[in-house]
Amino acid sequence: MLSVGGVNIYGAYFSEPGDNVDCNTASDILWGSEASLAGGVNAVDDPQNAIDGDTSTYAELHATVSVLGKTHITALYPITSIAGDSVRVVFQNPGGLLNLDLLSSALTIRTFLDNEDNGILDLDANVLKLSLLPGDSDVQIITYPVNVLFNRIQVAIGEGVATALGALRVYDLSSIMKSPEVTSPQFVDDVAYACYGNPVTLNIASPLANSIYRWYTVAAGGTSVFTGTSYAPDTTIAGTRFFYVSEMRNGCTDETGRTPVKLVVLPSYGNPDIAIEHTTN
Repeated sequence: MLSVGGVNIYGAYFSEPGDNVDCNTASDILWGSEASLAGGVNAVDDPQNAIDGDTSTYAELHATVSVLGKTHITALYPITSIAGDSVRVVFQNPGGLLNLDLLSSALTIRTFLDNEDNGILDLDANVLKLSLLPGDSDVQIITYPVNVLFNRIQVAIGEGVATALGALRVYDLSSIMKSPEVTSPQFVDDVAYACYGNPVTLNIASPLANSIYRWYTVAAGGTSVFTGTSYAPDTTIAGTRFFYVSEMRNGCTDETGRTPVKLVVLPSYGNPDIAIEHTTN
């Protein structure tokens, strides 16, 4: 430990982004408190549990004595997001469930681009998704799209809010890459229609350079049937089918979620048989 001007420095490091990494998973976590804690308790218990990918374990944040102080965990990610990527926080309030109205008065979520603070997320109920972790009655999930670039996510309690929590458990803190958007000249209300045997094209909207786009016939698992930004499925099979596309960004080993696309191929009716009876020359 190094003491400089009354500030205790317990460690310092820098990290550089690399290739072939799991881009949705944090590479490291920072934690701490900006004020004294009651009874000398730890600011954060088991901080690494917030980024271990296991939603049965958690990090626990403890509130500070100071009204203006905060306790935080800050997850660092190996790549910078793009606009529309989401923050996902799996959390539990030991005092009970939080509804949308209580969220902003109980905890704060920030994003950073390196050390640049993007500010507290305005948890807009029209955009925010708040749900329960499957199989649990009191573990909640926040998913929130962010339109600024970030490579760090911070969750904190305190910061002077009026009804700050005494503690907060964070089971998972992750960045979620947005799924690709699909367009098609044959779209009608986001459904692609084609006559039997006529060509149809499914295109990636605004594809990223160096990203890989994989097309599937199943929502999960399976083997991709095509790789590229424009896919022309077989239209000699009449009926309704679904295709799915994911993106793998440059340097990442993980794919985004798969975007579903509905294709309806109208049947071929052939040439009608015409019978003419009772004709005379």
